Amino acid sequence: MSAGALVLTNFGSEEWTAELYGSLSVASELAEMVKNRGQAIRMAYILWRLSGRCDAFLDRTHDIMEGRIQPVMKPEQKEFTTERAQETIHSLRQLAIVLSGVYDDARRKRLTNNSLLGGPLSRLRISAEEMLDIADWLDQIIEPAGVEGVFARAQGERERGEVFDLSHI
Repeated sequence: MSAGALVLTNFGSEEWTAELYGSLSVASELAEMVKNRGQAIRMAYILWRLSGRCDAFLDRTHDIMEGRIQPVMKPEQKEFTTERAQETIHSLRQLAIVLSGVYDDARRKRLTNNSLLGGPLSRLRISAEEMLDIADWLDQIIEPAGVEGVFARAQGERERGEVFDLSHI
């Protein structure tokens, strides 16, 4: 089974969905706290908790992609369809947008310079970028025609001699 199919199988589980929406809930709570710019200690606790959840999610995803662990397909798990894949991609992008928004709001409020908050805020920004990368990768797995079209066009350009040396561009 390909890495993409394994990752999609993992993303189809109810456990994964619960974890994703739990993280989205914590991120939304944090976004509200950043807007009010209060309670730095409580905010730091929530940031560390959310950062840990995101790290665990990304580590598990990378482990599946690299074949270190095999996701277990439960009998009651629903079949992973294209529609569920699109929902998964949308949810990943939504979480990444909320995480990026938290970071941007915190940066505008100068909370990234706070010794308690700076580290986990930076980690959230990195996690958001990784989630967007995974969402884009999953989107390409589901819709391979776009990627195949790019390679076909490049092959055609090469055959026609429309290749340029990068040093001249």
